[in-house]
Amino acid sequence: MIDLNFKGLSTEATIAKVLILVGLLLKIVGVIVIFGGLVPVTNVSMTLGIAPFTWVLAGALTAFGLLAIAGIIVLWKGLGKFKQKDYSGAAIFALIAAFLPPIGAPELIGAVLLLIGPELKGSLIAKKK
Repeated sequence: MIDLNFKGLSTEATIAKVLILVGLLLKIVGVIVIFGGLVPVTNVSMTLGIAPFTWVLAGALTAFGLLAIAGIIVLWKGLGKFKQKDYSGAAIFALIAAFLPPIGAPELIGAVLLLIGPELKGSLIAKKK
C-alpha cells in the first residue's frame, strides 16, 4: 500500500512524492491507452488489407506496453522506499522509471528534487562518516 503520510518531510521531498504519485497515475493511464488502442489498430489494419504490418504494429505496441508496466512496477518500488525513509533509493527508482516508456517528466523532476532535498544530503553525510 502506498503511504500518503507527508509528515516530517521537507518541502522538496513532499513535492517529489506528489510528482512521483502523479507520474505513477500517468503511467497507468498510458498503459490503459496503449492496450486499449491495440485492438482497434489491429482491426483497422486487417480491414485495410495490410495484415503483415498488423503483426509488426501489434508486437511493437505490446512491447511498449510491457515496458510501461515495468515502469509502473519500478515507480511503485520507489514509492515503497519513501515508507522505509530511503530517499536515495526512491530517487534512483524514480530516475529509472522516468526513462521507461511513456517517458515521464513528473518522475524526473521528483527524482531531481529528492536529490537536492535536505533528506538526501543528510543521509549522504551520514554515510561518509
